[in-house]
Amino acid sequence: MRWLVLRVLGMFAWIRGLSPRAVLSRRLEPPEGRSSAPAPRAEQPTARAQPTSPNADVENATTQRWRTIRRWLLLLLTGVAIGCRASFRALRAGLLHARRVGAPAAARAGAWLWSNRAGAFALLLRVCWWTALLLAIRGGASLGDSASATPLEATLPGFIAGFALCAFVLVLARPWRLRVGAFALGFVHGALALLTWVVTTPL
Repeated sequence: MRWLVLRVLGMFAWIRGLSPRAVLSRRLEPPEGRSSAPAPRAEQPTARAQPTSPNADVENATTQRWRTIRRWLLLLLTGVAIGCRASFRALRAGLLHARRVGAPAAARAGAWLWSNRAGAFALLLRVCWWTALLLAIRGGASLGDSASATPLEATLPGFIAGFALCAFVLVLARPWRLRVGAFALGFVHGALALLTWVVTTPL
């Protein structure tokens, strides 16, 4: 009998649990281990600054570089302008001083040369002959040495210059020995110049 009463009471309890109010109350009840208070909202992360693009970085670096170059160029131009101005002033002062001091010295040197013009001219002729001789020796050594680094074309102007010096000495010299030496040396220069021109000129 007691068992029957318990079964009836359990049936009533089960029917009561199926009522809409009980179902609604079960759905509204929070689950175990959770409070009915609303969950706190998560803090939104603060907005971070967007990284700049690579093109912007390149443009900034290029602008900074051009500013540095322009600054250095301005400093260089300023220094050059100051240096040129100082050099011009120093040159002007030196020329004025040389004019005041050197004019009498130049006049004395000119007077001495005019009074000794014969000896000075003879010395000039001998210097021209020795210069032509040195040009002939140097050019002949370059032609005879196959391992020389000097090309044959480079020796032709030296021979022509030596021939011109010998002609100058031959026409203006008075001593016959100097004239004979100038003629012989001029012939050597002419022959070597002709040989060099024939060898180096393509047919």
